Amino acid sequence: MPRYEIVDQIRAAVAAVTRQHEFLKWLKEEKVGDGLVLLNNSFIFRQKLQTIKNDLYLGIPVRTSSHLGVSNVVVARGIAFNSDFKFVDLKGMKKLEVQEVNPAIDQQLKQLGSIVMVLIGEVLDTVVTRAPIEHSLFSELELNPSTTAALAIKDGIIQVRSISDEEETDVLMAFLTIIFGGGPRLNSENRLWVAHPCGFVFCKGAQNQVLTPAPAS
Repeated sequence: MPRYEIVDQIRAAVAAVTRQHEFLKWLKEEKVGDGLVLLNNSFIFRQKLQTIKNDLYLGIPVRTSSHLGVSNVVVARGIAFNSDFKFVDLKGMKKLEVQEVNPAIDQQLKQLGSIVMVLIGEVLDTVVTRAPIEHSLFSELELNPSTTAALAIKDGIIQVRSISDEEETDVLMAFLTIIFGGGPRLNSENRLWVAHPCGFVFCKGAQNQVLTPAPAS
């Protein structure tokens, strides 16, 4: 992304902040004169945490509460604060290191590697969720990511492995349609889902796949 596009996005984001109710309320209550309005760069205050908080803050040059220099956003360092917004007057600005946004972006881009974000670890999807259903044969619908089958029935409980997988969701919806009085139907891939003595089956061409109920323990 070219630098000018980054600058445009930053300015647009800052302008959007200045239109938010929280900012307008703060601005009305704050005594703002010549100086800078700084935007916090984190949703938590990290002084007592073993993490590193960026020391750069976006700043809006101001003259009065009705004169905000959103198009002249700057970058400031040399201050820490535990609020969403912070006004710094001209005297306080002397203690800050303030620079234009363009050179600040250039400096940050030089430090930014090719891999912006890496997840180190493993995502575990082990939460089991249950909901009661009104049916003479089944008592609950259970979302259980650890189950091996896309759809299984055990002890009157309908077990589903995933509701984010499109094909497995089709299995569930077709099954529920049938047990609650519906009939066979075609899914988005023109597969016909029908009840089967051995479990549940979908048909496409000459191939059938049967989903069998889990054996009772």
